[in-house]
Amino acid sequence: MREPTERSLIELKERAASLAHRTLEPPGAIRDLQEVIRARHGCGSVYRRTVLVEEKFDPTICWTGLVNIFDVVNHPTAGCCFAWTYREGGEMKSETVLNASPVHSPEDAVRAVFAARTALPSP
Repeated sequence: MREPTERSLIELKERAASLAHRTLEPPGAIRDLQEVIRARHGCGSVYRRTVLVEEKFDPTICWTGLVNIFDVVNHPTAGCCFAWTYREGGEMKSETVLNASPVHSPEDAVRAVFAARTALPSP
């Protein structure tokens, strides 16, 4: 994964700010994420909003992306779910993280996913 340039980060921030209350996902992407949430967590969801997350994990690695926030319906412990899509190789993948302790924000969700990935042994 290549590191984003300062200009690309500024452009992404400006775009996110100008569209603060609309989704930045392509048509159908929110519905697709809702289906993933149902399959992984066994509950329905209602789209709330999309936020820009910038996370630095050490001085050389930076992740910038859009995280969608959903209210979850009829889940026994969580009130919302953080979800995003990304491209790995030629394949689209998605991540979903419920707001159960210690995850309370989109930033926490991104950190939790990366922490889980680094804890796994490489194939």
